[in-house]
Amino acid sequence: MSGEKKIKILIMSYFFPPCNITASQRALSWAKYLGEFGFYPIVITRNWERPVHYPSDLHHDTHQTVIHQKFGTYEVYYLPYKQSLRDKLFTRSNKVKFPLIRQLLTFWELMMQNFVDFVIPFRNFYSFTKKFLEKNKDINLMVVTANPYVLFKFASRLKKDFDRIQWIADYRDDWNTRLESHWYNNYPFMSKYMARIERNSELKWTANAALISSVSELNTNKISQFLNKKGITIYNGFIPEDFEQFAKVKPFDEFTITFNGTMIEMQEVGIFIAALKRVITEYQGRANIKINFIGTGYDVYQEMKIKTLMEGFEKNLNITHRVPRKKVIEIQMRSHVLLLVAYGHVKGVAGTKTFDYLATGKPIILCPSDNDLLARIITETGQGIICNNEDESYTSLKGLVESWLRGEMINLNLNDEAVSFYTRKKQTEILAAQLKQLV
Repeated sequence: MSGEKKIKILIMSYFFPPCNITASQRALSWAKYLGEFGFYPIVITRNWERPVHYPSDLHHDTHQTVIHQKFGTYEVYYLPYKQSLRDKLFTRSNKVKFPLIRQLLTFWELMMQNFVDFVIPFRNFYSFTKKFLEKNKDINLMVVTANPYVLFKFASRLKKDFDRIQWIADYRDDWNTRLESHWYNNYPFMSKYMARIERNSELKWTANAALISSVSELNTNKISQFLNKKGITIYNGFIPEDFEQFAKVKPFDEFTITFNGTMIEMQEVGIFIAALKRVITEYQGRANIKINFIGTGYDVYQEMKIKTLMEGFEKNLNITHRVPRKKVIEIQMRSHVLLLVAYGHVKGVAGTKTFDYLATGKPIILCPSDNDLLARIITETGQGIICNNEDESYTSLKGLVESWLRGEMINLNLNDEAVSFYTRKKQTEILAAQLKQLV
């Protein structure tokens, strides 16, 4: 394949490294592996010169020049970002002042972007890509991964500008097919009006897409039926090399449980924490037990919730804001157990952390179960324990601690073939097969 001429493909993604938000890993994996399947990816993203430790870090101005970098098998164009009025208020108020005004401005931007471009801080995605395609007439393929969903608006317009372009609308989450929206719930008097506008926009913006893709069968099927368009499923997956460099790290001296990433209100982490506190109390003086919530402090409300649930057990708790990805991997590899929590009643959601957990080879506790995708992955890979209530969690966790105290390896009935299916490379191969059909 290396001797053949590569097919150029544009990947449009708002998030891309060095951005340390998990969403950037999806487009990165395509850029990294598509070259092995006959493609040469060219990524268009925004400038990420500022690490994202707090939500306000997303909204700062960047240097106002385009940065072009080549990485061997792919190249990236980082576009400048210029603050909107909402952004200026967000960054200058230090996340405390004028919350209602900020929310109203956000609502205004989300609504108006359906009709005009001037409210979109990253509208240069369209103008830059149009000029790029005018100069590079040998590019006929494009994958656009969202959210932000307004990227589909730009892709639809580019398809009209250049009929030769075949593009895939990639959904990291479902949009109007989602079961509920916490954003709409904040504005119940406008929710139906906004939903009607966005529904029409989604149908309009994806009408000329060749097909859609999403991160689970359930999401893909829902979106495909809604749009009456062919859909494929491309899981997020993991990159084995990211974890192999930490294969020989020493485990923590304390028995350590780690939850990685942000959390949403509907995740019932309190079930596991109640069981954890029972185990900590029972083994006091015999076992030092610790739980990490890495990056969860990014959301101050979830940080407060966890601290409240762990009241009286503060010495057993470590909660952080966002940390570099390599550090996250190291912490996971040094942990004894990794924690997954279902997303309430929402089905078809795995989250990138699920696949990163698979890469570690560590035992996973799913509590409570989603009785859907997470449970299926845990079961078919043989890498975890499913608990649905406090007593089941207590029994399972106690057994793991006992094994650790005896110095025994925790036995896992791993299915290596099932685990390897969820590598980023395997998932990129699925995407590449569809791209070749479009060619």
